[in-house]
Amino acid sequence: MSSVSSCNTPSTHSTPHSSKSSPTPSTQSSQSHSSNSSQEIPPLPADENQNPPLYVMSVNGVNYYVPQHLIGYARGIPVYQATFTQFGFPNPSIVAMRQVDLGSYGASIRDINKTLIVSVKEEISHQGRLWLAFEYAGHSLRSVYPQGTPLPDISHIVNCLISIHACALVHAELKAGHVYMTEHAGVRFYKVGFGATIYEDGELPETPPGFLPMVDICLWASPPEVYNNNIDMSLHTSASDVWQLGITAFELAWGNKCKVANRADLEMQIAYAIGGIEGGPGGIFWNTNFQRFLSDCLMENPAARPTSQQLLNHDFFRG
Repeated sequence: MSSVSSCNTPSTHSTPHSSKSSPTPSTQSSQSHSSNSSQEIPPLPADENQNPPLYVMSVNGVNYYVPQHLIGYARGIPVYQATFTQFGFPNPSIVAMRQVDLGSYGASIRDINKTLIVSVKEEISHQGRLWLAFEYAGHSLRSVYPQGTPLPDISHIVNCLISIHACALVHAELKAGHVYMTEHAGVRFYKVGFGATIYEDGELPETPPGFLPMVDICLWASPPEVYNNNIDMSLHTSASDVWQLGITAFELAWGNKCKVANRADLEMQIAYAIGGIEGGPGGIFWNTNFQRFLSDCLMENPAARPTSQQLLNHDFFRG
């Protein structure tokens, strides 16, 4: 299985981002993105019910985006399914749309292989805000893989990390809720949300009393080098992404029974899963190669974890 990387500006090291509460991908420089578009669109109207804005966004006088309905949230910001009508093409296409801060959206997202991540199709700036139109990638793996279903092929996620790390970036928000599945002609495709294209699929789920919220799994299940330092996301590295990959695989295998009360409970369940101890998550017994994969990704010492490139040769993927 070969890796795929299309970074236009490779570097020899990755640089973690600096936000504690709202992690975003980082680059070696602090260069922010400014759109080439000069189109004017009205501001998003206040709406307590998060209904889509009731207007047409004209891109250049002949192409139009029309938000249709809410499909999820990105850190509390509503994400809409929208139709895009291009002049000369009678049938509109479906996209997703959201607003972001100009300073928080890096042009580096363009460098990642577009077959691996959810890609941005167009940017429209207005009054210090940026509307993004990106491909509609379908539902997240968290919503379509309940407990009891076969684990999906996560080698695609590994290839995505390889491409991101080759561009001196880190993901920092890798989880089952940020990997999306779509189908075309009966064939399933997986794409990883990255940076400005991530969102929680559907309404924000309510957390049962006594359990940690799944939408915050990147925080309470963060790698030890981050969690033990007040969840300081500036300490997140490519090795931390590998830890998050292990947590993502753990959640997908455990399914909708992945509920823990605290960090100690999480660590106990991981130990059960890796050790094949009876009474582990949901009574599930996983094969030896998968247990070793989890063990390697979830090593306490980040230096002991394999790189994303090394993971492609893991016995778990080689059968």
